[in-house]
Amino acid sequence: QRVLPNAPLANYVEGFSSMGLMHLDRILRHMDEKLWYIKNYHTLEKAAHTFHMSELWSRASYYFHLLNANPMDVSMCGCITDVSNNDILPEIELLAKKIKFPG
Repeated sequence: QRVLPNAPLANYVEGFSSMGLMHLDRILRHMDEKLWYIKNYHTLEKAAHTFHMSELWSRASYYFHLLNANPMDVSMCGCITDVSNNDILPEIELLAKKIKFPG
């Protein structure tokens, strides 16, 4: 299965006070595993991607909380949540394939 319905648990080590150190620790613990995370990326590329995505998720969380506090009418957003028929899932699967098999 190329695209999972939910993100797997990241298995972060507790004891760090910031997400940045949790990310860095996880990357360094797996840095010698060629097939871990993004195939064919070097450690620095994995770190850059991880911090980029962390920033993206941090910014997106603002809008998630905003929408969660002010839910939309179900009839307005039915097409957005229907990932089986709105072409979002095939696009995500294509992106996953491009990441796994670059070139």
